Amino acid sequence: MPSKYGKYLKQAGFNYLSIANNHSNDFGQTGIKETIQNLNNLNIKYSGIKGIAESTILEKNGKKFGFVSFAPNSATVKLNDYNYAKKLISELKSKVDIVIVMFHGGAEGAGAEHITRNHEIFHGEDRGNVYEFAHFAIDNGANIVFGQGPHVTRAIELYKINLSLTVEEILQLSEK
Repeated sequence: MPSKYGKYLKQAGFNYLSIANNHSNDFGQTGIKETIQNLNNLNIKYSGIKGIAESTILEKNGKKFGFVSFAPNSATVKLNDYNYAKKLISELKSKVDIVIVMFHGGAEGAGAEHITRNHEIFHGEDRGNVYEFAHFAIDNGANIVFGQGPHVTRAIELYKINLSLTVEEILQLSEK
């Protein structure tokens, strides 16, 4: 992320960003390191890079929120590695009140508006079974799962709802 754009993220109130996506490694390790340095300078937490920034913890109003991000792309924490995902979620669960999993996955373009419940392939790349992964994350300790990435509007699902986190608490995460 070029440093000149970071200030806009901070001004908009972002305090966490998933950096696991298909553009994470566009500029190699140099780009990853610069992105991390820029986010550190802005005091914005992040996760999603394998071996470097796999998860993070954000404390807000007396609660600890753990974030872990996945994608099927180079340099990221792999969306399709369920054993490793389970390990990361479990480790985070023992340290925080709420675990939030984010992932960048799924097919894109015309015809990708509906989740297939199968592995979705785009340009020869296995972008995961987003339905299965979201359920897997919840079944293994995540409280909330956010999926993004296919450049189309897709469904929302309420699965094994745990109302221990109120709407007010979720909104407080975004307060400046």
